Amino acid sequence: MVGDITRHDAVEELRAGLAWTAACGQTCQLTGPVAKVRRAIGELQDGDLAAAEAQLRGALAALR
Repeated sequence: MVGDITRHDAVEELRAGLAWTAACGQTCQLTGPVAKVRRAIGELQDGDLAAAEAQLRGALAALR
């Protein structure tokens, strides 16, 4: 399971994760998963939980 993306602070946590990745200088090595997390943030903001979860699952799969 990706986690509880229905929590009110899920977008903030995803943004913090992206910021941490960028601070470590890793975004260029993870462009695909980072793009999926960004799309998931947009889907969450639009209220489309199923699409957000699909994006996050895709990002997780790409990291394995």
